[in-house]
Amino acid sequence: MDDTMLINFSDAKRRPNGNDALASVALTQGIKLDSLQTLTAESPQQKVSKNVNVFECGESPAGSYLVLDGMVALLAPDLSGRLHVVELFGPGRLFGDSGLIWGHSYGVSARTLKPSRLMRIPPATLREVMQIDATFRDRVLQENALRIRSLLQRVGYFATDSSVARVAAYLCDLPPAFFDDKEYVEIPAPKRMIASLLNMSSESFSRALKSLKEDQVIMVSSAKVFILCRAGLRA
Repeated sequence: MDDTMLINFSDAKRRPNGNDALASVALTQGIKLDSLQTLTAESPQQKVSKNVNVFECGESPAGSYLVLDGMVALLAPDLSGRLHVVELFGPGRLFGDSGLIWGHSYGVSARTLKPSRLMRIPPATLREVMQIDATFRDRVLQENALRIRSLLQRVGYFATDSSVARVAAYLCDLPPAFFDDKEYVEIPAPKRMIASLLNMSSESFSRALKSLKEDQVIMVSSAKVFILCRAGLRA
């Protein structure tokens, strides 16, 4: 996962009348109109290509980033310097705010996994809206709590050396959906990224899916994984 380029928000556009961009985002639903207008007026938006670095580990925080469309991965180096996926952020998710809240430099890098549209919320704007709007402040804290929960889930995955058990546990934790009364989950990123998230090789991830398929626990159709036996996933 070599760097290709670094995002530059200097030419990004602010959209004073762009409230519609945030209207369907869970983070901002129900907040004060003044808060919504402040966020849209002060926060530039930019379309970003795939495989672009949003920020790098060790940088001073330049803002928090709200994903409006697309997917972003947080990457952390291991002792050898190899980057591993530690979290994934899809539409409506906020990242990069921990450094602003706690006053530290970024402890991870962030990279787009697909063409994305991001809003960068400047530090002063984030603090201002959090101070004046309790609903927005609670949403930001909930976002941080969600990240902690995801981290604890992954600690649970790593408690086993079995790649099949890790993948099964991961699939169990994905939000379910239904098609023709059939339950399925959708793998949210390229399989190699999910493999990195679960601390295994792409080959091990594919073999684990194949094993679950052969056991008639799942059926795989592209990014959709149909759950044939949820009890079997939890076994």
